Amino acid sequence: MPTDRTRFYDEYYAGFRLKTYYFKTKYNQSEMSGLCDSKQPGQLCPIFPGTFELGVGQNSAYTGGELRHWLLRTEAFYPLPFNPAFHVFFTAWIHLDGHNQNSAPLLLDSAASSVTATSPGVQVIHLTALDRDYYRIGLGVDLVQIIKKYATKPAAAAPAQPAPSK
Repeated sequence: MPTDRTRFYDEYYAGFRLKTYYFKTKYNQSEMSGLCDSKQPGQLCPIFPGTFELGVGQNSAYTGGELRHWLLRTEAFYPLPFNPAFHVFFTAWIHLDGHNQNSAPLLLDSAASSVTATSPGVQVIHLTALDRDYYRIGLGVDLVQIIKKYATKPAAAAPAQPAPSK
């Protein structure tokens, strides 16, 4: 069990962020899942921009609870052009000092059901915070965009019929 903390993990980075936007082109009338149909070529489409971030700094949540070891932080988030309700994302925190430590896992036999954490002979070992590289890759779904796209529009009211003449 990691030691208890009363404060947030500290972190700081310096880097840059690039944003990419989608614009209406003159080649395809139904691009971006129809979100750009009302736009003229060259106009900005109403789609969240894709972002790419690259930074160097320190983050105590990934370096054993202390600000040490330089990290490279990379993050990307892009809406897919064929359906902007779906996004791909990538995040990585990578140690730049190249340190690697392989350690054997601690494997214990299961204790009898009568043994509790306060039983005599039980030793509680406090573990240090993680000190390793981290990455994630995923696909996100924007439910609001999906609901907007597939929600049925209410039918227009039928025009009133003139009363039959007598």
